[in-house]
Amino acid sequence: MSQQSLAQVIERLSTDEAFRAAVQRDPTTALQGYELTTEERAALISGDADRLDALGVDARVTKFGGTSFFDSENANPFASGTGQ
Repeated sequence: MSQQSLAQVIERLSTDEAFRAAVQRDPTTALQGYELTTEERAALISGDADRLDALGVDARVTKFGGTSFFDSENANPFASGTGQ
């Protein structure tokens, strides 16, 4: 079930600007409704592409607008987030 939740989060991050903003502001609260493992939650919040890859997140699905939302200051929805 958590792999499906992880895929749902990635999909929503790539299509829902308001969700991206909510995750950036407060990732713990924004991700609350998703059944994610501790590892998945930590990987999403950290934005670590290697950790996400290890969880089966294809780098191609983390692309938004030509840049990865996990590796650039402006595109990372978790850059200013806190907590896990």
